[in-house]
Amino acid sequence: MTGGARSTRRMNGGVIWICGLAGAGKTTLATEVVSVLSRSNLDATLLDGDAFRRSEMPTAGFSRDARLLVAQALQHRTWSLASAGTTCVVATISLFETIHKRNREFSRQRELPLLLCLLDADERLRNDRRPGQLVNSSQWVGAGIAAELPEQPDHHFVNDGSMDSLLSQAQTIRNRWLSMLDEASGQR
Repeated sequence: MTGGARSTRRMNGGVIWICGLAGAGKTTLATEVVSVLSRSNLDATLLDGDAFRRSEMPTAGFSRDARLLVAQALQHRTWSLASAGTTCVVATISLFETIHKRNREFSRQRELPLLLCLLDADERLRNDRRPGQLVNSSQWVGAGIAAELPEQPDHHFVNDGSMDSLLSQAQTIRNRWLSMLDEASGQR
């Protein structure tokens, strides 16, 4: 760039954090968000909490303390990637107030955008999406482990079980994200 010309390139890096109870549809929504961002010529990386646990912390238990440890490790990885210019779309339970507060702090400190989304679904739908697993067992967040919902999510969606609804939610996230990137880049 020469002669003081203004760049029209959007900034890279930031976090779209999608949280909710087990079986709410977080990974399905996050996968679709990555897809719609890709169709908008924006590279994004999906970080799935379940896959992260299996690959990076397979021996971690499911107690509240163990879940918090996994959430903190996922959070650290996410912000490291975001700081390196990656747009991270995270699908994770991580319903801990300390995680939500720290995400906001990381966003401010690193001057990177954060879009915090909460995805809800009723217990029937969550049980249907997790066949053979009881979402009301003592080891599940929201049942035996208290869920600390984000106090002020940027978006609060309800999964009604229809793919059309999730596709619409993904578009809403995409539109808000592109607007946030434009704002962060100084574009109007």
